[in-house]
Amino acid sequence: MIWSVIPEEVVFKAGEKSSDLQLTEYLGRRVILRQGRVDSLLSTDPADFLDQRFMPGSLVNQGQ
Repeated sequence: MIWSVIPEEVVFKAGEKSSDLQLTEYLGRRVILRQGRVDSLLSTDPADFLDQRFMPGSLVNQGQ
C-alpha cells in the first residue's frame, strides 16, 4: 500500500497518457495541470485547499 499526496492515477499511470498531465509550480504551490486547468493540488497546508485559485478545473494563468 502506498500513502502519497500524488494521485493514484499519476503514480500508476492508470490508462492515461502521461503527456495529459503536467506537474508545475503555480503561485508557489505544486499543482498537476490537465489542459491548462488545475487537476490536483499537492500541498500539506489545509489553507491552500480553501483557496479558490486551486480548485479543480480552475484555469491557470501561466504568467503568474
